[in-house]
Amino acid sequence: MLVAIKGKKMIKVTCLNDSKLMVNAEKIQSLKKAPDTVITFTNKASMMVKESVEELSGKIIEYRRSVRIKPLINPEISCDFSIPIN
Repeated sequence: MLVAIKGKKMIKVTCLNDSKLMVNAEKIQSLKKAPDTVITFTNKASMMVKESVEELSGKIIEYRRSVRIKPLINPEISCDFSIPIN
C-alpha cells in the first residue's frame, strides 16, 4: 500500500508486534529473507517485518513507478530549438 504524506509516498509495513509503520522506500538499501523479512536502510539501521521480500519488492517497484519523471516533450509534436549562430 502506498500512502501520500505531505507529498511523499511511503510504504506501509507490519512490524512483528502487529503495529503498522510507514517507511520511505527511497531509504531502503536491501531486503533479506531470514525467517522474517529484514529491511536494511541506507543509514544501516534495520528492522524485521511480516511482509515477504516479494511483497515488499512489489511495493517498492510500485512506488518507483509512481514517482518516475515523465518526459516533458511529446515526441509527436515537432519543435524547432535551433539557435542562430552569428
